[in-house]
Amino acid sequence: MPVSQPSRIQHTIHLLPQNTSLAELDQVVTLLHPNRSAFTYSADAAHAVAHAGNDDSVVVCWAGERWNGDIFAWLHERGIRTEARNFDGSSVPGHVSQPGA
Repeated sequence: MPVSQPSRIQHTIHLLPQNTSLAELDQVVTLLHPNRSAFTYSADAAHAVAHAGNDDSVVVCWAGERWNGDIFAWLHERGIRTEARNFDGSSVPGHVSQPGA
């Protein structure tokens, strides 16, 4: 039987810093649970999930300033759209997603 490829759908994956505390994780899970949204601590995994999706796929980076280097630039260089969030769930003012930059 031939294997069919999955449809390219819109994926949203939340990327948490690897030094996320249990209290911060609890906040994030509380915010994400109603929509059963996925999260990871791995930038490589987030990149792979978003890359497998359609052009509307996005990686939501939480506390982006806590990553070594510029996590947004790393994702943008790989063609991935981003959003930026604080641990209270609010969007980071002034964040501009520039995939392909």
